[in-house]
Amino acid sequence: MIEDLNEDGFADPEHPSIDELPLILARLALLEYVSPSPMDQVNDDAMAEAYKDLVAMADGLTKQ
Repeated sequence: MIEDLNEDGFADPEHPSIDELPLILARLALLEYVSPSPMDQVNDDAMAEAYKDLVAMADGLTKQ
């Protein structure tokens, strides 16, 4: 489920729209809240990957 935070719920995850920026930012905030205490290494890795991808999505939208 963590790995899908950067895919599920977006019309086109490769090209998110500016209307989806609030969703991206909310998911980043969620990951920032839970990432300091991962259940295990697998979860930690999944959170780091999703966070990286969501940051890239947000950056792509805000640098247009």
